[in-house]
Amino acid sequence: MNETLTVGLLTFLFGLLLGHRMNLWREKRKEFNEVATRILVALKSRQRSPQPYFTTEEKISGKDMETFQHLLHPWKRSSFKAAWAAYQAECDDLTRDSVGQAFYSRPDAVGKALDKLIRYSGLR
Repeated sequence: MNETLTVGLLTFLFGLLLGHRMNLWREKRKEFNEVATRILVALKSRQRSPQPYFTTEEKISGKDMETFQHLLHPWKRSSFKAAWAAYQAECDDLTRDSVGQAFYSRPDAVGKALDKLIRYSGLR
């Protein structure tokens, strides 16, 4: 009788702990998907019309970027930061035509950098 009560209590506590942990994982996944969707929309918009100056709805907020990096898996975080830095470097490399309009010096490199970033923003 005593063993049955102990086993039942341990099973109940284990189920409670497991259910709580799974709920936390689900909430974290939902939060990641919300932020990843906003970032994915902005990156896809930049990919469709690669131009140096973006409209306000295409900008990625610093808060979204910070949250996204925090919610990425730790083994993907450093490579995402490197891909983001490479993208920023390619975007900063601009040339101007005779009229004064700015263009990317290497639009194909910007496209490849965007492709790398889009891979990280896949939904879970």
